[in-house]
Amino acid sequence: MKSKYNFSIEQDIFKIYVVILLTALAGAILWARNYTLQDINSQQPIASQVKKMPSTKNQSIQPPALTNPTQAPKVNHPAINQPTNQVQVTVPFIKVTQKPKVAINRLEPEAYWLKFEGEQIKLVSQKVVLKEGVSREIAIKQAFNSLLTNYQTTELTTTIPQNTKLLSLKIDKNKIHVNLSTEFTDGGGSDSMIYRVAQVIYTASSIDPKAKVYIYVEGQLLDENHPLGGEGLVLTEPLTRQQLAEDFSIN
Repeated sequence: MKSKYNFSIEQDIFKIYVVILLTALAGAILWARNYTLQDINSQQPIASQVKKMPSTKNQSIQPPALTNPTQAPKVNHPAINQPTNQVQVTVPFIKVTQKPKVAINRLEPEAYWLKFEGEQIKLVSQKVVLKEGVSREIAIKQAFNSLLTNYQTTELTTTIPQNTKLLSLKIDKNKIHVNLSTEFTDGGGSDSMIYRVAQVIYTASSIDPKAKVYIYVEGQLLDENHPLGGEGLVLTEPLTRQQLAEDFSIN
């Protein structure tokens, strides 16, 4: 049978046990709390080790976007204007002014022949047809070619001896130099000599009636020192139509 004293001892032991149990429980709770705080503090930077970044006023900092390692980052290219199928081209207006046609001077040289009317002898001209654009020198050469190759007809005649050739012809402004072959000096009297000279002078000056003509035979100028023909027709160079009319009454 338990005594009152023994019951008091059991109560004290129970109280001690409860105190120990509560103390252990409190220690476990305190340990768990401290462990949790240490784990949280280990994940946060220490204040002394954190470098303060300068603050930017009125500027928001966006967190970096997370990228998927398996997916290539998207690059934003600048917008490019794609050409359309229709292209509009502006062509400047060009006014085309047609140049007036320049009239081409058609030269009409003449070959001079002789025509007998009773006791008179007259100079008669025949036009030589040429194409447009022919020079004056070529035109006169063509006139001499017609005169020296076409001989006597029923109405027209010439005192220039056959086989006479035009060796050269040169024009220097209003001066015309005519060089004939030696046949030009063959045969005939004074009248024949005068009229053959007249035929040469008028044919050479058919384009320019006021031209001054110089007559050569095989390159030798006919003048006072070198008269024409056997009877010695003396010519004063240069010769003109007006001079022939005054000296020999030829028109």
